[in-house]
Amino acid sequence: MAFEGAMPLDWTLVPDIFGSASDVHNLRRRPLRSLTLSLVKGQQKDDHVIIDKDTLSRMLSLVAQGIEIKIELKYRGIDILQQSVEFHAHDSALGESQQGPTHNSSSNLLGEE
Repeated sequence: MAFEGAMPLDWTLVPDIFGSASDVHNLRRRPLRSLTLSLVKGQQKDDHVIIDKDTLSRMLSLVAQGIEIKIELKYRGIDILQQSVEFHAHDSALGESQQGPTHNSSSNLLGEE
């Protein structure tokens, strides 16, 4: 499925259209296996678009289960999913350096143990 639209977008709706990551291989689930979003800035003033950490984690769980999710800022070639991963990895690294290690490290966000 592909969609073109303007931002802002409610990111929490993206993983919801696929259902639960634990049901990805259930034969009775929705047959949707991929989503491509090409977004234009709309009211957004810059190209720094970040998906919140919880929603990003849900999206990455779906990707790990074989679901294809592509989110790009049209006309700029910016991969919003990757930009969000890098932002939260950097944000987590800053928090760890100031407060010591936490359970929300960037490796956990990327699905690594």
